[in-house]
Amino acid sequence: MAQEFDHSASVNDPMAARTMVMSGFPRAFLKISAVLCLMVCALLVAGFLRFASIISTTASPQIVQADGIVALTGGAKRLSDAVLLLSEGRGKRLLITGVDLEISDNNLFSLLRTDEGLRSCCIDLDRTALDTVGNAAAASDWARQHNFKSLIVVTSAYHIPRSLLEINRTAPEMELIPYPVVHDQLNLQHWYLDIAAMRLLLTEYLKYMLVRIRVVSTGQ
Repeated sequence: MAQEFDHSASVNDPMAARTMVMSGFPRAFLKISAVLCLMVCALLVAGFLRFASIISTTASPQIVQADGIVALTGGAKRLSDAVLLLSEGRGKRLLITGVDLEISDNNLFSLLRTDEGLRSCCIDLDRTALDTVGNAAAASDWARQHNFKSLIVVTSAYHIPRSLLEINRTAPEMELIPYPVVHDQLNLQHWYLDIAAMRLLLTEYLKYMLVRIRVVSTGQ
């Protein structure tokens, strides 16, 4: 006859009780981990939706004024808008950062149809920056060199949040005025109907979050 399991004895036995507790631990841990993962995912989704909503409704400001203007390369409209701001006297000088090494000064200014006088007096080119981190470092160094206290930051609308975060990290004393450039070919207003726009916003959001995590964790 099979021996019946004595539950009361197992409870009174410290080793048996410990075994029962340990056997239940993985299950509880998995439940807690699943809940935490769901919470993190929900926060990320909510953050992305807010990010996409802000970007999709962004428009370039009508009136801006600062000591200097910084244009981050990555689209022709960024540069043409920055040159227009300079010609209107919205800033004293313009820095175009991240210029491709294979593009000569003459070719660049020819494409932008820049006035020779404006070009020679007030436009500087940076060819060292390879990414947004480099753009921020170049912009900060340039602004300090000219004793500027405020900058108009010209870049694509979806790129503005990360650019401001990077420049603020390298020059926290600088007043930054965003000038988001809206590209006609990108259907950002209805991004949820456009796979390419959705992918672009999601990629930029993840990059932005990584920068925020780096800034919070390292303090720089």
